[in-house]
Amino acid sequence: MSVERARRWPPRQRIHLSREGDAARAAYQILVREAREQNAATGALESQLAQWSGQLGVRPSDGVLLEELAAKPLTLSELSRAVEACGERPSDVKAGVDRLYGAELIEPPAQKPEAPASDPRRFY
Repeated sequence: MSVERARRWPPRQRIHLSREGDAARAAYQILVREAREQNAATGALESQLAQWSGQLGVRPSDGVLLEELAAKPLTLSELSRAVEACGERPSDVKAGVDRLYGAELIEPPAQKPEAPASDPRRFY
């Protein structure tokens, strides 16, 4: 069971998949592909997605967010615009990102180490 950890995402902060997130996305993709190939009823797919999401501690609709983040790291607003056609509101996307972060499926990019301060003494 994951804990939803709310996080403040700075406006220009890019979000990317963790290794676990990439594995979860691959599993999501397999479920959807198999359902299409078998021409499965919507109820059967929803049941499988509910089981997939329950194991990860997220919601079935969060799989769409993982798919969008697989292509390239996106900011929260870019991600909201990308899934707008799916009927996801920005508040739903933010909540989904918080769930994915709580489940450790996404992460912000690693911080670049700061350059050491230059030595103010001059040597001639």
